[in-house]
Amino acid sequence: MELFFSILSHVIIIFSFISKFILFGWITFTEEKKDEKILRCMAFSTSLLIFYGARAAKVSLAEFMLKAASLTNPISIGLTSIIAPACAGIIMAGFVVSTIKKNADRAIRIMILFGIFATLQFGDLYLRALGLEGFSFDKVFLPNISFTISIGLYAILRY
Repeated sequence: MELFFSILSHVIIIFSFISKFILFGWITFTEEKKDEKILRCMAFSTSLLIFYGARAAKVSLAEFMLKAASLTNPISIGLTSIIAPACAGIIMAGFVVSTIKKNADRAIRIMILFGIFATLQFGDLYLRALGLEGFSFDKVFLPNISFTISIGLYAILRY
């Protein structure tokens, strides 16, 4: 039974990652105005370049989060692995929901830029945690779980 829930949890996390990419891809590529579509594509690709540029420079939010999760103090774990990612998720979801309601082109471009970057960080952290812990759940997965839950709850309750 534990194996079933472990696999189900990983499927949900992976689905969340893929759905975020689909959402941002849909927002980017379904724009009808040609100039706005080009600007949205630039925001999408710029975000990819920022992420991979940071990785090339050995700057990784995922590494920081994994080191924070290796702490043994419950208060430190709570702040760095649960509260900080949840706050980031709430801020991102709040911006996404307000942007969708406004439908302002500039706000949507900014949302794409930060949204793709956050999604890539999410995927990077998940893959690194998976490499450390395998399919068993440990506290290294707390940032991803907290981030995903906060985005989902905010979007569900506020949109």
